[in-house]
Amino acid sequence: PDLDGRTIAGEKSKVSDHATHVAGTIIGNGSMMAAAVGMAPTARLVSYNFNGDVATEMADAVRQHGIAFSNNSWTYANGWGYHSILRLWLWWGDDNFGRYNSESAAYDELVYKTDLIVLFAAGNDRTDVGTSEEKYLDLTIGRGNDEPHDADGPYCTVDVTGSAKNVITVGAVDKKGKMTSFSSWGPTQDGRLKPEVCSVGHNVTSTMPGGEYATWSGTSMATPAASGAVALLVEEYRSRLGRNPSAAEIRALLAVTAKDLGRPGPDYRHGFGMLDAYAAAQLIDENNENSQIITDKVRKAKAHRTKTFQIQVPAGSRDLKVALAWIDPPASPNAKHTLVNDLDLRLYCEGSADADMPYILDPAKPNATAEKGDNTVDNIELVEVKKPKAGVWTIEVSADSFGKGNKQKFALVVTSNKGFTSPVMEVDPN
Repeated sequence: PDLDGRTIAGEKSKVSDHATHVAGTIIGNGSMMAAAVGMAPTARLVSYNFNGDVATEMADAVRQHGIAFSNNSWTYANGWGYHSILRLWLWWGDDNFGRYNSESAAYDELVYKTDLIVLFAAGNDRTDVGTSEEKYLDLTIGRGNDEPHDADGPYCTVDVTGSAKNVITVGAVDKKGKMTSFSSWGPTQDGRLKPEVCSVGHNVTSTMPGGEYATWSGTSMATPAASGAVALLVEEYRSRLGRNPSAAEIRALLAVTAKDLGRPGPDYRHGFGMLDAYAAAQLIDENNENSQIITDKVRKAKAHRTKTFQIQVPAGSRDLKVALAWIDPPASPNAKHTLVNDLDLRLYCEGSADADMPYILDPAKPNATAEKGDNTVDNIELVEVKKPKAGVWTIEVSADSFGKGNKQKFALVVTSNKGFTSPVMEVDPN
């Protein structure tokens, strides 16, 4: 009843407890249990199973149903998994952890061509330990085995689905923002940041078939919370700006407003931090001087490879944050380096020739705190300046290399917690 006739079956499939729980977190109206109200309680949902060509089905859903985003609370089985009915550990192989394969590329192609906002669960593989003391079923060879395998994780445990560049991969924390025991961590095999954000995925109460409710945990529960937040941000865009946001804008918006968790700056556990839908909604307000959202493009021709903007930062500002995001063309499956068009973000304070650089992470030291430098792997870059000097600051977006196409669109989101005295102004007409 909480879904109130607002679901459409995109393809024939059986009713699923899991899918119904996910749907309630996104669109449930709380009519039978107020505490189970979803994030976007008047939205409409089109439901598909995960069989077949999922990326093509998403593209069809854009054309047929006008969907604004796609929630994917599923991954493939990887590493160890315990079968509760057989009471036996299963080994699925760990080659696909953090891997960029043909399916990853298909999701990147989907977003690149349709600009659909796609969210994927990070997975729950981080702490599966398996067994070394008894026989297990080895799915890679189709029979029992007792040769030892390492426990999953903790790092590089995101599936090929969440390893795509252009999707938003969601990890799970509890209601106090503490990392759960199960949520999969990055990096990808080529060192990219995953997940991008976290949301609550622990003890989430939502709908079940037959008017029932259940409390479950998992990144499957965290992802619809993030998706429902995206639905509200799409609504805010339509209300304030009269248009839908681009996928790049949403990615930059979530990165710049996320509440930092764990070590300072982004990390392979939490991404940019806890998704903050309210802060993101405030930034969308076109009359809010605390924020600026810019969309533009750089071109392959050398004369047009750099765009420059200026901001006026008032005295007493405690924090200046700028996020750059772009939808990158798909890379070749199994490429060692998957970033195709490499854009760079730099901030310059008036009178200084030294640039403030984006955060970077070292995949060889996944537990280390983020540093500052030239990010050559991610298609989201974040520059943060604590206690910025008052005055004019210059934002520079440039194309370091072009692997595909003659132009690359991008989104910039700028925020100061005290606000700007004047709006962002483009100073380079090229």
